[in-house]
Amino acid sequence: MSSKALCFTVALLSAGVAYAQLDVGSDGSDGVFAPGTDLEVDLGLATTAAWDTPSPQPGNGVYDPDQWAVVFKYSSVSIPAGVTVTFKNHPSRAPVIWLVDGIATIDGTINLNGASGHTPSAAHSPSEPGPGGFRGGRARDTSSGRSGGLGPGGGDLGTDGNGSGGSYATQGSGDAAGPAYGNVAILPLIGGSGGAGANSASAGNGGGAGGGAILIAADGSISLGGTGTILARGGYSGGQSLWSEAGGGGSGGGIRLVADQITLDGALRAERGGGGRPGGDGRIRVEGNAVTFADPGDPQLVQDLPGFIFPPSTAPRLWATTLDAQAVPGDPRGAINDAFGTDVVLDTIDPVMLEIQAEYVPLGTVVEVRVVSKSGPTTVYSSNPLAGALESSTAAAQVQFEPGFSLVQLRAFFDPIPIESGPEAIQTQSMKLPKRPQELRALNGERIERVIMASVGRQTQLVYVTAKGRKIPVGARW
Repeated sequence: MSSKALCFTVALLSAGVAYAQLDVGSDGSDGVFAPGTDLEVDLGLATTAAWDTPSPQPGNGVYDPDQWAVVFKYSSVSIPAGVTVTFKNHPSRAPVIWLVDGIATIDGTINLNGASGHTPSAAHSPSEPGPGGFRGGRARDTSSGRSGGLGPGGGDLGTDGNGSGGSYATQGSGDAAGPAYGNVAILPLIGGSGGAGANSASAGNGGGAGGGAILIAADGSISLGGTGTILARGGYSGGQSLWSEAGGGGSGGGIRLVADQITLDGALRAERGGGGRPGGDGRIRVEGNAVTFADPGDPQLVQDLPGFIFPPSTAPRLWATTLDAQAVPGDPRGAINDAFGTDVVLDTIDPVMLEIQAEYVPLGTVVEVRVVSKSGPTTVYSSNPLAGALESSTAAAQVQFEPGFSLVQLRAFFDPIPIESGPEAIQTQSMKLPKRPQELRALNGERIERVIMASVGRQTQLVYVTAKGRKIPVGARW
């Protein structure tokens, strides 16, 4: 019987609240970052450790699987005009965090753009995202099928045979675009999703990859000079501007800056990837006690006071534990070839059971399981309701896989009990959340209609949806 490989992607989704005194937690163990020429930073060289561990190899940073981030702790950052910094992805494709003990000055370019999808004549491979983003799908060829885009907002194949765009802050184009996701806080950090590949074997184009995500947080100041740019654009579909037999564009990624003083004379860009079916826009957030900018960014930046760097330990989490009685790695790679290794290997074409674990998710919630085949259709399954305790609950779903590589993503939605007048807490079924007066003021009397929780891997986002359609991330400042 032919074997199949199952891979799990990882994303980080949640929200936080502001703190009064700015301390980004840098110990300066990665030294001064001051490249004199163009530089590609290899994120795969990072040592796996908790983010606040001093870097064992200065300059290489640490990879924290629990935070799903490659974290550098610099004493200062200085990128001169004419110098471009790019990144080689970590095997987990985690986003980048720069914690700076002093000042960050950027007169050059930081590039986290997603790659464009393949053209019909090129090798039919998924497009590579910027760090923290998700891959674009491949088009069908003469020997195998096409694939959907990856990520929480990954696009799928449209009814017209074209790949739909990936989504992030806004939904991509095409009738099978993925849902918008994330929150204005961009906390925790996450990038854009990939567009789907087209369904033409002779002239199909691949989907663009999602833009990456970066957080630069400094105890002192951040200065983006007039020649400075930070780019997290989504990748174009391989069809570029063509509408026939086109792939979907990747969505823009995430850019977040946190410092006491921030001066922006340069450009921040997290636009959607264009092409046949463009992707959605990314997110840009600037948090400082004193902020000035000459360019509002594209899409337009959101400005606020400094906030948390990482989410609280009680944030809702959702992840897969076993598949067909085989353990799913705690830090899955989501590989669709042998380069980074396979997470789980199956030797059956029959349906198998996927076991799911959750923390701080309301009991009774049904988990949605999205299975993206490398060379076939995307299928969505539903679990039985979560059962157990709020701090630790479980569910299971019966799933089936196409031959070859597939990737699994989890999503959950749940509705809260309506808020009573003058509540001391917000309750959702058996879930009781801490008192959060800032959120209650933000509601302005609006009734909460729904709570949305989405997870890929072990990291999760929780967002309130009001009766007027406003989406308010748990713990975010408004």
